[in-house]
Amino acid sequence: MTKRFGAFVALKGVDFVARKGEVTALVGPNGAGKTTLFHILDGNLRPDAGRVSLYGEDVTGLAPWRMARRGVGRLFQDVRVFNDLTARENVSAALMSAGVPREEAQKWLDFAGVADKADEKARSLSSADRRLLAIARLLALRA
Repeated sequence: MTKRFGAFVALKGVDFVARKGEVTALVGPNGAGKTTLFHILDGNLRPDAGRVSLYGEDVTGLAPWRMARRGVGRLFQDVRVFNDLTARENVSAALMSAGVPREEAQKWLDFAGVADKADEKARSLSSADRRLLAIARLLALRA
C-alpha cells in the first residue's frame, strides 16, 4: 500500500496481514505512517496504490460507516462519544447502526465496567469512563 500527500510519501510498500483472533501491532516513531494506515483501513482515506481486503473482499475506499458494518472500528486518542446522549444511548446508537437489538447496550456497558453510568450524559463522565464507554460502543459493533 502506498499513500502520498503531495510530495510527501506517508506510506510506501506497506504489506501485512492481520488474522482474526491474533494481535497485530504496528510500531514506529512519530511520522512513520501508522495513523495514515489506520485512516485507510477504516475508510477515511483511499490509498494511492494497493488495496484493503477483508475476508477476501476488496473493501478499499469504502466509507467508514460501510467498514463499521463489516466489523471494522477504531478508537481515537481523543475520546469521541455523543456528549448529549447517555452512556446507554451511545451504545444503543452503535447497535442500531449494526442492526443489533438495543437491549444489548446494557450488556456492553457492564462488560466495559460502566453499567452504573448508563443513564448519565456522556459529557458528565470522567475521562476514564468516557474511554470505557467508547470501548463498549466499539465492542457492541463486534469490531
